[in-house]
Amino acid sequence: MHYFSLDTPLHILNALIYTFVALSCNFDALIYTFVALSCNFDALIYTFVALSCNFDALIYTFVALSCNFDALIYTFVASSCNKVALTCTFVVLT
Repeated sequence: MHYFSLDTPLHILNALIYTFVALSCNFDALIYTFVALSCNFDALIYTFVALSCNFDALIYTFVALSCNFDALIYTFVASSCNKVALTCTFVVLT
C-alpha cells in the first residue's frame, strides 16, 4: 500500500479529498464525497446521495481496496417510481 504525508506534492494526488454539493432541476439534492489514498487507489471510499425525479432516494456506497479489488464492498439503496424499495449489498473477494 502507498501512504501519503503532508510533504507529498499535490500533483501526485496521493491524498485526494473531494466534496461536491449541487442543487439543480436534475438533482433536488446531490451530495458527493470522494476520498482516495495513493495514486494506485489502495483505499477508495465513494459516497453518493441524490434526490431527483428519477430516484426519490438513492444511497450509494463503494469501498475498494487496491487496484486489483482484493476487497470490494458495494451497498445500494434506491426508492423510486420504478423500484418501490431496492436494497442490495454485494461483497466480492478476488
